[in-house]
Amino acid sequence: MPDLSDHLRALDRVESPDLWGEIRSRRPGPPIEPGGSALRHVALLAVVALVSAGAGAGIWAGLKTSATTGPSAVVVAPPSKPTSPSNKAVKEAEHLLSLLRLPPGSKPSSGPPAGSASQLRLPFSSVATPDQVDLTRYFTVPGAPVAVLAWVEAHPPTGGSLTESGTGGTAGAGASLFALGFGWPVNSASIESAQLLLEAVELPGRQSALRVDSQVVWLPEKNKADLVPANMRYLTATFDRSGARQKTETTSPSVIEQLRRAIDNLPIESPGAQSCPVYLPGGTVTLAFSPSSTEKPLAVVRADKYGCGTVTIMVDGKQGRPLSGGPGIVALASRLLLGQISPKAAAGCLPAQLHLSSDHSGWHANLAAMGQFVETFTVTNVSSSDCSLGGWPSLQAVVAGKAETVKTARVRQGAPGAKTWTMLTLRPGGTASFDIYGADWDAVKNRSCPAETSGFLVTLPGEPTAVSVTAPEPDCGSFYVAPLIAGSADHQAWSSVVPG
Repeated sequence: MPDLSDHLRALDRVESPDLWGEIRSRRPGPPIEPGGSALRHVALLAVVALVSAGAGAGIWAGLKTSATTGPSAVVVAPPSKPTSPSNKAVKEAEHLLSLLRLPPGSKPSSGPPAGSASQLRLPFSSVATPDQVDLTRYFTVPGAPVAVLAWVEAHPPTGGSLTESGTGGTAGAGASLFALGFGWPVNSASIESAQLLLEAVELPGRQSALRVDSQVVWLPEKNKADLVPANMRYLTATFDRSGARQKTETTSPSVIEQLRRAIDNLPIESPGAQSCPVYLPGGTVTLAFSPSSTEKPLAVVRADKYGCGTVTIMVDGKQGRPLSGGPGIVALASRLLLGQISPKAAAGCLPAQLHLSSDHSGWHANLAAMGQFVETFTVTNVSSSDCSLGGWPSLQAVVAGKAETVKTARVRQGAPGAKTWTMLTLRPGGTASFDIYGADWDAVKNRSCPAETSGFLVTLPGEPTAVSVTAPEPDCGSFYVAPLIAGSADHQAWSSVVPG
């Protein structure tokens, strides 16, 4: 077996690039600074609240915005060719603007309407990356800001889901700026995220000034240094589980090819600061691909299950760009090389075969005072037979001893274009887990959530009955639900809402 120590040390020596320096040099307009922590999503409001809402259809009325109205596009990095990801992002941003409907009587403006320039000079949030298109439009709209945004929320853009709302203003003077954000599921290998942001301020004469930003982040194209070469016939894998290392090897063409294709299909991690779950030690796998058992590896890949889920790659001694999708690679390598999940099909899990538990005192504590919570639920196969399950659980909140129906939205974990979920086959003693996400503060009304759960009634996919589990959490009325994944610790960030 080739010695991997040189390759592992090389990966450890890789320094993070000066992303904020890159953003400052490539982004026009006022500088963005990272402040006390590097957050990929830079909120410019005093308060931003996450809420869930389904995309809706309806009878559209009022003004249809035009992609040719208002200021020109702000492309943070210049397009290179018509089919480049950046040009595709410009077209997508124009398309999103065409989906927006505004109240009757709305009038486009070539810039911020008189009296609103100081408050509407920046979008209320932005993504800290140089690979972003931002098309900005301005309008004068009849009515107060709250009424204007309520109309837009009641007539959402086609296919969009409400993802953000918030207010801003001067301390002691109350809210003077009101904002909404809509997001779209992404099904493109070249687009990472797509959203419309609206912010409104009051004008004299019972009118509002409205700023609309269509923001699309694209994914860079891959080159040779970002891909595992074909025709690799020998693979060594090193699993790091909280300091305990486990090594294995294989010459199976099927296993090697599955892992190679999975890595090559991962998107480039978009440059910029990122807001990620708290990093936990362990949960990494290092994969070394070689032409044969007697030759040195041509590609060394290290995937991380926790934190940002980054995948680093070194090909023929050259460091490739970071990739997104580490948790999926760790899960696939574990399944193929360690046999944690049975590869054969099995009958669906029955309620008597499963035990459901929560992790309130563990993972949740890591997000205290961050305005949100993540609760991880773990499902264990307590029977002596294999069984299968997959998809999104449904849930009801238990408040004051009574089950209550709450708004939920299904979300995708990992890259926006990643597969939404995978059917899992659990061996006896095997585990799967899923996360729910929610706000722990009502930011719109600037107060605590009106209720607190004592637990949840969880209905696993394909099951006829719900299971009760204790999980005290703030209840602001809506939750995001992730799909089941293999293993007992999910802790992944979500990237997009999945309609349905």
